[in-house]
Amino acid sequence: MLQGQVAGWTTRKIGQRHIREPRLWLLVNLVGNIMARYSDETLDLLFWFVGVEPGGTIAWHDHNQTDLAAVYYPQTIRPDCGGQIEFEDGSVVQPESGLLLVFSGMDRHRVLPYQGDGERLSVAFNRVTGDMG
Repeated sequence: MLQGQVAGWTTRKIGQRHIREPRLWLLVNLVGNIMARYSDETLDLLFWFVGVEPGGTIAWHDHNQTDLAAVYYPQTIRPDCGGQIEFEDGSVVQPESGLLLVFSGMDRHRVLPYQGDGERLSVAFNRVTGDMG
C-alpha cells in the first residue's frame, strides 16, 4: 500500500524486462520513448499499477528518487466522481481515458477523494537514468 493511501492498492514496481503482455509492452515503450526525449542518457522505466477504491485517496507525495514521473489513465473518470490528481502548485488534472501525464519527479501531488463506481485505475512510471542507479 502506498504511504498515505486510504482504500486502495498498488502492485510492486516492475522493470521493463519483465513484461509479457503485448499491450502493456506497447504502453511502456511509448512512455519510454516520450521520456527519452528529455535525456541523452540510458534510461530504464519502473512502473506499477494503482487502484483506488470508492472513498479512497492518496496523500501528498513526490517521486524524488527519479527526475521524471508519469501516470497513465486507461479509463475515464467522471468529473463528478473526484479522483483528480492535484499538484502542490494548485493545478488539478482530471483523469480521462488515454491520458498520459508526464511531470517532474520532484512535483508533490496527491489524489483527491474518489467517489466513483468501481476502482480508479492508473499505471505509474518512474524514469531511472544511468546516473541514478
